[in-house]
Amino acid sequence: TNNGTFELDGTQNTQSITAMSNSGTVLYNGASGGTIKLANFYNLEVSRNAETFSLNNDIDINQNLTINAGSLKSNNYTITLAGNWSNNSTFIQGTGTVIFDTTNTSIISGNTTFYNFTCNTPGKPIRFTANSLQTISNLFNVNGSTGNEIILESTSTPAQWDLNINNSDVTCVDVS
Repeated sequence: TNNGTFELDGTQNTQSITAMSNSGTVLYNGASGGTIKLANFYNLEVSRNAETFSLNNDIDINQNLTINAGSLKSNNYTITLAGNWSNNSTFIQGTGTVIFDTTNTSIISGNTTFYNFTCNTPGKPIRFTANSLQTISNLFNVNGSTGNEIILESTSTPAQWDLNINNSDVTCVDVS
């Protein structure tokens, strides 16, 4: 178990660090950006001004994704996320999908443009930072079940959040 931070610059040939999917944070902070080749994370953070870190494969994050500085480029890959999405800088959507899984509450902060946004976990609460704007340029796919709706709400009631959707496939959702 590692509760610390493992810092990478994005030039490594490393494909797998399995221990990092159970605890701790992998921080990409390279001076010239780079490629994210790992697939499994507990927490993932991108934090380097004016640099881009690009996905090289689908990734699964067991807790939180934080984009503090620089850019995260998804290309055509899938990001599966159990925890919070914090975009304090730039997310370059590509043609990939962001999937929010598990029944744990996810908080989405910062303004983000997603290509595909998916949550098919009945009962999952997703909270959006008040006064934020989330744009889905392709498909908003959110499906709960009868009596076990997916909850979409603001982090600060009665403050609103905005959702700009191009196409949608939505059933059994409670929006407030």
